[in-house]
Amino acid sequence: MTVSGKGSNRGEEIVAQRIKAQKRAALGLEPERATAGRVTSRPAQSAPPPLLRWAAVILAALLLVTAGWFVLYTQPWRAGLVQSSDPAPALGGGVPGEAQLLRYDFDQPVPTMAQHNEPGAWAMGFVEGHYRIRSVTSNALVYTTLGLYTPDPHRLETEVTISAETPWGFAGIMARVQDGESFYLFQIDGTGQFKAVFVLNGIQKTLSGELAPSPVQAAGLPNQLGVIDDGESLTFTVNGVTVAHLTDIALPAGDLALVGGSKEEPGSEADFDWVAVYQIP
Repeated sequence: MTVSGKGSNRGEEIVAQRIKAQKRAALGLEPERATAGRVTSRPAQSAPPPLLRWAAVILAALLLVTAGWFVLYTQPWRAGLVQSSDPAPALGGGVPGEAQLLRYDFDQPVPTMAQHNEPGAWAMGFVEGHYRIRSVTSNALVYTTLGLYTPDPHRLETEVTISAETPWGFAGIMARVQDGESFYLFQIDGTGQFKAVFVLNGIQKTLSGELAPSPVQAAGLPNQLGVIDDGESLTFTVNGVTVAHLTDIALPAGDLALVGGSKEEPGSEADFDWVAVYQIP
């Protein structure tokens, strides 16, 4: 039987070397020259047992599942979306022809909104009938999406109060949210200032100016914010006054979000009393 491969060649070399050694010994010489190369024989490396291989595969799968669960658990407000094909509730909002898609009075937790606390940085959650967003650091924007995606024309309304103790803080709403780096933002602060901002891939561009007098009430007083998305433009309102109308819309339909945060001065707190979204004709 002829066996081919590296193993048979190594065996033939060992046999030849032994024959040469016997001949040298018969002549009274050392069995091996000092310069002769040695043939090293290594034991064959056996493959790991099948059970061990399956254990490695199962462990890798468990690690992947655990990692995915962790991401969804720490970011539940980005995990689930309610499609617009779901049945709409009865008419609401006091405007004929509008269908109420959602309304939250925050008397109980809303599963699609964030409840999370990052010590020393920010916190968001349901507190005594409000949805509170608090920022500890400066230059922070903290938001929670509502988990509502609808490509149909719609409007959002909400009421928010910026704490009188943090008038430098801001609160607002986001529209057409794609992710944390692409969205439209409208924000007010406790000093009466406001602005509309377009964020694309993390790069900000301010789109609106100021009005005199400003319709924004000071910190400690409630402000009603709204956005109308008719499919081609975005209109932002404060206490019933139109403050920004954007027509060159660059983002597709997306989620909606509530926002809080701080600018140069660290620390802010904003309480949202309710939020409602309506489908418009």
